[in-house]
Amino acid sequence: MKTCVLLSLLLALGCVTINGAPVEHDGIKPGSCEDASTKAAAELALTKINLDRKEGYIFSLHRLSNAHIKTYHRSLENSVLFYLTLDVVETNCSVLSRKDWKSCEIRLSSFQLKAFLRS
Repeated sequence: MKTCVLLSLLLALGCVTINGAPVEHDGIKPGSCEDASTKAAAELALTKINLDRKEGYIFSLHRLSNAHIKTYHRSLENSVLFYLTLDVVETNCSVLSRKDWKSCEIRLSSFQLKAFLRS
């Protein structure tokens, strides 16, 4: 059931991939998991995932890994697409509470999510 819910979340966000993020492919370059913008993108992605959930418990970020970045240069603005692997844990907060994931205590189960976020 949890796997089904997790897959439906990823489909709803349009960010499902079977393989990990490619390395040095089509302008995608390795990023640093310690970079402030990468951490902010991971936190934003997790917040959006939690807001989209309708049942279960709020996810909290356990670990960020496999960060890759693609930059798009457009005439008036630049866009960055983050390819991230988020290891998450469930919290004690129900998704119905709509609490921020940072304010919730961690439960004992864990999951792995792959997220793509364009900023």
